Amino acid sequence: MLPIDYYAYQNRWRHLDGRLKFLLFLLFLIISFSGIWSLQVALFITVFWLTFYLARIPFAIYVRLYFYPTIFILLSLATLLLSVSTTPLSYWVGWSFGSLHIGILPSAPQQVIRLGLRIYACLAATYFFVLTTPFGQILKGLHRSPIPRELLDLILLMYRFLFLLMGDFISAQESLVLKFAFSKKGKRIKGLAYLANSVFLRLVDHQKQLEEILELRFDAMDKEGTDVGDSRY
Repeated sequence: MLPIDYYAYQNRWRHLDGRLKFLLFLLFLIISFSGIWSLQVALFITVFWLTFYLARIPFAIYVRLYFYPTIFILLSLATLLLSVSTTPLSYWVGWSFGSLHIGILPSAPQQVIRLGLRIYACLAATYFFVLTTPFGQILKGLHRSPIPRELLDLILLMYRFLFLLMGDFISAQESLVLKFAFSKKGKRIKGLAYLANSVFLRLVDHQKQLEEILELRFDAMDKEGTDVGDSRY
């Protein structure tokens, strides 16, 4: 079981109706996109600690969940903060490299701050929904929606396939750590190559098994449709 999924099944609200949590998630998203920075800050702080309490997740792991997206968020915000032009502009702070002008426009910091608040408010709302709603509740909600049954089967299949991938990777990695723990750098590189090869071969094997399951699944559904069609005559 993936760590996020594990905490979703162990959270304090795991027995609460998934539809209620989904409505709260939508409400949080509406507030996140409202553009009112005070509400966005209050939402982020409140939902951050509420999710931490409900999910029963260690604080270090919870902060790490925010750390990895922060790298990409900061890179994206940096590209929005800096402007590049071949003609001089009224930069707040600028640098010139020959005919190339790089700088920060006066309106850029405010726009970046607003966008950053919106992103982190949405991120907190998303983690709230993911860490407090088990996948089973999400699947039940999807079954009540007009989404085709075949698409739901594919979603469930991809979800299980992800567990197979992570399980194969972790087991192969643990065996390599035990085998090459005190080896030289060259053997570590070979170990990584072996890890990639082993995981790939296991994935191919799992894919064949899943293809057989899908064929049986959809053949049975086609047969049911044929029987229903014949019974009308």
